[in-house]
Amino acid sequence: MTKILKKVCQIVNIPYQPLPIRNQSQRQPYKTYYDEELKQRVYLKFREEIEFGNYDF
Repeated sequence: MTKILKKVCQIVNIPYQPLPIRNQSQRQPYKTYYDEELKQRVYLKFREEIEFGNYDF
């Protein structure tokens, strides 16, 4: 993103300034958001993809 923004600034002839980081959140590993019921529901809906990709919870 920085590289693109620098290029755009160069094209429109304005000085580059880094964009501030706003609303940055701390996220947990995705597995922590799934309880057993949700794991089962996701598995039933996406069984082919889960098995094909050898994914697990």
